[in-house]
This record gives sequence, structure tokens and C-alpha cells, in this order.
Amino acid sequence: MAQKEYGIDFVLRAKADSNLVAEFNKARSEFQQLGNQVKELNTLQKDISAYQKQQQAVQNTGAKLQNLQQQYALVQQEIKETTGRTTALEREKLKLEQQINATSTALEHLKSRVAAFRQKVPDSAVNTAHMAEKLPP
Repeated sequence: MAQKEYGIDFVLRAKADSNLVAEFNKARSEFQQLGNQVKELNTLQKDISAYQKQQQAVQNTGAKLQNLQQQYALVQQEIKETTGRTTALEREKLKLEQQINATSTALEHLKSRVAAFRQKVPDSAVNTAHMAEKLPP
């Protein structure tokens, strides 16, 4: 009879141990999934932060371009109104034209980076529509 009890006890413990191993494997799998989700969220957070920085750079560059264009218009007006030598003003005008061209190129580059991000983000289910409202034309 004692052998039968030990046999049943052995079978019950083996069954309990196999269930325990299965539960631990299940828990480990769930923790791995959770870890993967945290990694994905961290990546998404970095992407959003980069997008916001790029968006701010677009706004700053747009404001700089607008300022340069205003300065250019003022120099042109001053050249028209000045009688006599305008060599210094012509140099200033040329310098502003170069700055406007460089800033325009930089602005287009930044806008293309922001647009590329918008293409990447829909897959991650983040809505950037409200973020894009602040971009200059």
C-alpha cells in the first residue's frame, strides 16, 4: 500500500512540476512581449521627439527666411532711393541673396525630412496631423 501511495505522490508531483514549468514559461513569454512593447514605445517616443525638433527647426528656419527677405526688400528700397554710389548696398544685397538661397535650401531639406517622418509614422499609429498644422508653408 505504501508503494501505491508513493507512486500516486510521484505522479501528482510530476504533474504539478510540469504545470509549474508551463506557467513559468508562459510568464517568461509574457515578460518578453512586454519588454518588446516597451522597446517599441521607446523607439516611437524618440521618433516623436525627433519629429518635434525637426518641426521646430522648420519653423525657426522659416522665420529666418522671412526675416532675410524683409531685409532684402529694405536694401532694394534703399538702393532705389539712394542717389550716388550704392556699392556697399549692392554687396549687402548680394550677401542677402546668398543667405536667402542657402536658407531656402535648408528649409526645403528640413521639410522633406518632416514629410519622410510623416510617411514613417502612420505605421506606428501616431497622429501627426495636429503637429503639421504649425509648419510654415
